Amino acid sequence: MIRLAVEQTGVASSSKSIVRWELRSFILLRTSPQPNVEERSGVWLDKGLARLRELGGMAALPRFSLKRYFFYVLCLTGTLLVLLNLLQDEIWHSMRPHPGQPQSVRTAGDGGPKMKSDWPLKSKKPTARVLRTRERVRKRHPSEALNVNGTANLGESSIDLDPSRRPWYMKGGTRRPYPAIRTRNIGRRLAQLWPEEDAYDDRVTNQLMFMPPDYNRTGGEHPLKKIMIPHGMTEAKVGPDIFFQQRCPVNTCTIVRDNPDDADLILFKDYITHVGRRSYNQVWMLYFLECPYHTQSVKNALINWTATYRRDSDIVAPYERWQYYDSSITQIPQTFNYAANKTKKIAWFVSNCHPRNQRMHYARELSKYIQVDIYGACGSLRCPRSQSQTCFDMLDEDYKFYLAFENSNCKDYITEKFFVNGLGYVR
Repeated sequence: MIRLAVEQTGVASSSKSIVRWELRSFILLRTSPQPNVEERSGVWLDKGLARLRELGGMAALPRFSLKRYFFYVLCLTGTLLVLLNLLQDEIWHSMRPHPGQPQSVRTAGDGGPKMKSDWPLKSKKPTARVLRTRERVRKRHPSEALNVNGTANLGESSIDLDPSRRPWYMKGGTRRPYPAIRTRNIGRRLAQLWPEEDAYDDRVTNQLMFMPPDYNRTGGEHPLKKIMIPHGMTEAKVGPDIFFQQRCPVNTCTIVRDNPDDADLILFKDYITHVGRRSYNQVWMLYFLECPYHTQSVKNALINWTATYRRDSDIVAPYERWQYYDSSITQIPQTFNYAANKTKKIAWFVSNCHPRNQRMHYARELSKYIQVDIYGACGSLRCPRSQSQTCFDMLDEDYKFYLAFENSNCKDYITEKFFVNGLGYVR
């Protein structure tokens, strides 16, 4: 039995008396019960607690600190966040299916190609381990740096002195990619190829300079991957010749126009046709050059990959793309006068007079302040398409400026006229 006793010690003074209370506990072991022990203990305890409340409450007992408890919880939470941040990169990339597994499927609805809800949407920054591996690769094999980011710094005068050092997809370029490099511990490739791996770049050069890790290492011939094109793209003749004509580093592919069940990839250009049911290991890709306002509506189509002008497509495929020969040289002093002997100001070739933006209004407003010659159905001047070379020569010889407008304002869309009519004939 436990009995609580309260002892009072009083010290008299001239102004006031100080009363000190002690709360002690001790155990009484008795061989025989005492009468009314529980009642007396309860009375003493009630009196002692009442006296403590009169003298200031339970201040003598230990206090519970909310600030200290919050600090401990905050430190524990921060530690867990650091540990999760170190592991999230490996977890993120382990979610991506292995090449041998079936491809994920995307659904194309009224708003264009859409990704499944379980696809990752944010770009993950490379971990410190991956960055150290990339730096080690650059130091050991400077020529293999293209496998990491698709571009390379060639030096200020290297382009003029040795144009052959340009990558294979540039005019006169002969530099070819090496088989892709993987990390030692988990075997993950360093090149960023997919939109969820790098949301801030279009990854075009990365994909052009990518070669599978085991490509050309097996010693035997690779079986040709069959790419079926059910309609359009007449320039892609049946057979593998186009891949050799374009000097593709990975050329173990062939074009087919029939037998969709045997194809490894089916490429739908501008619209989707019925080719049967998609097999387990087959990839379907949707290829759009134009914006949705000028392409056929796609509804309830199951696709794996997208190839459009948008930067978040699996394969970014605009009409053209600006690429520097040397990423460290973005401007060269010019001494040539491009306006010399040119007597006219601005030219514009246009045939769509009812676009989905205000380009016509802009051109008319601009013509109030400077000469704007409009050729085609929307203007008073003519230059037939059948004489396109003559028209381009006229632009180069007579006009100082050329207007190039999109037919609609869509994200990442750039009209081909900017590259073909404008930059293509600059001399």
